[in-house]
Amino acid sequence: MSQGNPTTHSRRDSLRIASAAGIAVAAGSAWRRSAAAQTPAATGEVSLTKQSVTLAAAQRMIEAAQAKATELGVAVVIAVVDEGGMLKALHRMDGVISAVPLDIGPMKAYTAASFRTPTHQLAENNLENPARMASLPNVPRVTLLAGGYPIVDGDVVVGGIGISGAAPDQDMEIGEAAIAALRP
Repeated sequence: MSQGNPTTHSRRDSLRIASAAGIAVAAGSAWRRSAAAQTPAATGEVSLTKQSVTLAAAQRMIEAAQAKATELGVAVVIAVVDEGGMLKALHRMDGVISAVPLDIGPMKAYTAASFRTPTHQLAENNLENPARMASLPNVPRVTLLAGGYPIVDGDVVVGGIGISGAAPDQDMEIGEAAIAALRP
C-alpha cells in the first residue's frame, strides 16, 4: 500500500465506501417502499362504509322513552350507543337518585348492540349454558339485566339502547316504546 498514491485506498477506506454505498441502496429501497405504501389504494380496498344510529334518532327514542317512563311513574336513565358500542346520547330523568343506573344503562345498550340481541333474550338464550352464563358478566361492559335493545335499520344493527332505574319489566316496556318510535 503506497502512502503517496491518492488512488490507493486502505482497507478501512474501502469498508467505509462499501458501507456508505450499502446505506444509500437501503435508503433508496426504503424510500421506494414508503412511496408505494403512500399511494392511495382503490376505494373499497382499505375502508368500508358503516351504518350508525343518528343523533336525531337517538333523541326521538329518548323522548319516547321519557314519555313512557313518565306514564309509568318512574324515573330512568336512557343510554344510546352506536353500532360499535360508543355512547351517542345519555339522558338522566329528574328523580333518578342513584348513580347505579348511570353505569348500568350504557352497559345494557352496549350489550344489546354488541350481541345484536335484547339483553333479556341474551340471558334466556344462555340459561342452559352455565359456563357462558358465568363468563358473560365478566366481560367488561356486558350485562344480562333486562332493558337493553339493539337498534335496527332494515336488517342492520346500527346501535343499542339501554334503560335503567325501574323494575326490569318497566325498563323493558320503556325500551320497547323507544324502539317503536323509530318505526314509520
